[in-house]
Amino acid sequence: MAKFRKKPVVVEAVQWTGFNLNEVKVLGGDKVIVGPEHPPIVKTANGLVGLSRHAWLVRDPTSGDTWPVDYRIFEQTYELVEE
Repeated sequence: MAKFRKKPVVVEAVQWTGFNLNEVKVLGGDKVIVGPEHPPIVKTANGLVGLSRHAWLVRDPTSGDTWPVDYRIFEQTYELVEE
């Protein structure tokens, strides 16, 4: 069986702390739905997904797609790019 490595892709991301709604809205734009009774909801390619506290909102700068990533998975999958 063939083996494959995921291509490295640089993404933009912000971690939802529960107090940084403006940052989340800037990154997610019109794909972030905000309501008074719930945490932000993100419109993804697979439907609506809630953004749980400490999760990261990730945006692919090429496609513009956004999606939430659990903070534990984010830490295992992504590393900070030094510019």
